[in-house]
Amino acid sequence: IGSGSGGAYSGKFVVKGGSVLLANSGKCRDGYPQNGDGTQVYCVTNQFAYIVGKGVAVRFPSAPFAYGDKDIFTDDAKQVYLWLPKTAGTYTIAYENKDGTFKELTPESVPVPGTVNVFKDPQTTVTYAKPDGTSAATKAIPVDANRTELLGGNWYIVTNVVSMSQSLEVVGSANLILADGAKLTATGGSGHAGIEVADGNALTIWDQDGHTGKLDATGGSNGAGIGGGNGVTNGTVTINGGTVMAQGGAGGPGIGGGKLGAGGTVTANGGTVVAKAAGIGTWDVGSGWGGGEDVGEFIVVGGSVHLANSGKCRDGYPQKTEDTASLRLITVTVNTNAAEGVLSPVTVSDIEFLKDAYKLGDYNTKGVQLIGGKLYFYLEKNRAYAFKVNDGEIDYYVLVPASEDAYSAMATCLDTHPM
Repeated sequence: IGSGSGGAYSGKFVVKGGSVLLANSGKCRDGYPQNGDGTQVYCVTNQFAYIVGKGVAVRFPSAPFAYGDKDIFTDDAKQVYLWLPKTAGTYTIAYENKDGTFKELTPESVPVPGTVNVFKDPQTTVTYAKPDGTSAATKAIPVDANRTELLGGNWYIVTNVVSMSQSLEVVGSANLILADGAKLTATGGSGHAGIEVADGNALTIWDQDGHTGKLDATGGSNGAGIGGGNGVTNGTVTINGGTVMAQGGAGGPGIGGGKLGAGGTVTANGGTVVAKAAGIGTWDVGSGWGGGEDVGEFIVVGGSVHLANSGKCRDGYPQKTEDTASLRLITVTVNTNAAEGVLSPVTVSDIEFLKDAYKLGDYNTKGVQLIGGKLYFYLEKNRAYAFKVNDGEIDYYVLVPASEDAYSAMATCLDTHPM
């Protein structure tokens, strides 16, 4: 900003508000701009670490002097450029949520002119349970009802009962922890998934050592419960723990692509999963209605996985890895008096595959819960298994014989004997 080449006078540049980027130099022809009272001002670049999208509205709600913040928007780099005197001190910036409200953030340190001032959502140190029975610690961002995105490279945690009427969009590769006693409910609007994980993005779901965290995701019309919206292919969804209930909207699966969308990759390593499509012609896990031949991959190496409508996914049964033959469902009835849909906790010590002639291998059962008094395991067919389950009152020994007839889409409890 200023005079052109050879110009004798650069003029006057006054900045009293707005986001102004001087792309080449950070200053004008004759030095730095001034504010309204003649004080030199300097650019402070404000970087929003966790928001996404172009043109996110920004406000400047608190500062030691007046600054115009009307119609300020971030650029493609998620930045705004404020021109402040060196004595500006600490200030707060707010960015706009999709519901029209503003979320205020305070910088971690006093901003310095000429540097990048990073605004981050607050984080807290939490623990999460791994499928192998160990736990680890990480810093995570609490999820509240106003959150609309889970951004790649970040960990998030649900610490209480949170209900949101909008989709929760995953951008990049994000991790979500379901804390003990917490529940997240996400309901997508028409054409959207409850939790949107489009192709090229990934969501990994964890719980904590008590294994009581829950997620309930419901898709809108033509959307999956978790995965793609209308016409959108699912990305990668990995469930390591928690109780995950995924209900598709009309034309959408419980987990997978939306209507006309391919299935992506879905992996269950542990926890309790209930996936349910809404209508005829759509599978519980896989591509959406009309999604074509690209049904995706469904891998099960642990957990109780209930495919509520069919007992299988779009292209048949789940697999143990991408390269192995399909598994078969064994439904174990522990308490025949429990109503369908009633969840009962089963702690880590309550279920054990016996390590004798009927060796299980590496199938993970930590943190599973009863669903209507039942457990749903996907096991290799033509192998015998024996395991013990305790429903809190009595031990049950379950024998699964090595016969093809024992494995079917909706098998009943096999040889269950009270101790």
